[in-house]
Amino acid sequence: QKRLETLFSNLHGMAYRCKNEPGWPMKFLSDQCLDITGYEAAEFTANEGNKQLYGELILEEDQEKVWDEVQQAVNNNSAFEVTYRIKDKDGEIRWLWESGVAVQYEEATDVLLEGFIMDITNRKQAEQQLVKTERRMREIVENSTNMFYRHTADHVLTYVSPQSREYLGCEPEEAMTRWTEFVTDNPVNEEGLKITQKAIDTGEVQEPFELELQKVGGEKIWVEVNEGPITKDGETVAIVGSLTDITKRKKAEKEISHPLKEKETLLSEVQHR
Repeated sequence: QKRLETLFSNLHGMAYRCKNEPGWPMKFLSDQCLDITGYEAAEFTANEGNKQLYGELILEEDQEKVWDEVQQAVNNNSAFEVTYRIKDKDGEIRWLWESGVAVQYEEATDVLLEGFIMDITNRKQAEQQLVKTERRMREIVENSTNMFYRHTADHVLTYVSPQSREYLGCEPEEAMTRWTEFVTDNPVNEEGLKITQKAIDTGEVQEPFELELQKVGGEKIWVEVNEGPITKDGETVAIVGSLTDITKRKKAEKEISHPLKEKETLLSEVQHR
């Protein structure tokens, strides 16, 4: 008995034994019951008239699921694992993980459940926060006018956002190749390729640069590239970045530069004369 008490007192959760009945009437609960539920163990194991039923703590929307999963395991003579929510004595919602098995002792006719219950509220809250963060990031990425990407140090694309349809003329899955295949032979691109390679070699963020790309269908566009390296143990393992379509801006600059050059030529000629 002393060994069991020592064991239970050092567990990060509570051990239990209960009847396999609705409400889960408890026959035994370890002292960690107070930390998890806010109730003393004796409140669950008291005489019938004053007994607190553990099953009443389980949120109503989770009760049927817990019952069905446990009964299925009992019928299959197997152990069970269930995750559910309870409302503790202070009214706080807690997430619990429970693992148990059905047992039947020779001197007893009732089927009992014995197992272990852990409070996983912090883990669940962290998971929920992560899901919210991922959802927000996905909304930003998928609804942006920019195209986001990730490629290896060997220039192979491993992620492309849905905007690849507008920027590359193909679905994201079809773009999983070396991104340099979308770069035209325009001499201006050489400088951009050098900047990317410098980011890979040094592991440092470089200045934005411009590239001329060619879509799958042959159409050419100009993009501004903003990217940075991801390093591990001092070595660049990937490059992440975004593309901004500046085709209209480049076209406007060209349209403006042409008449300006003509005026400069004319003014030079007038001055000469």
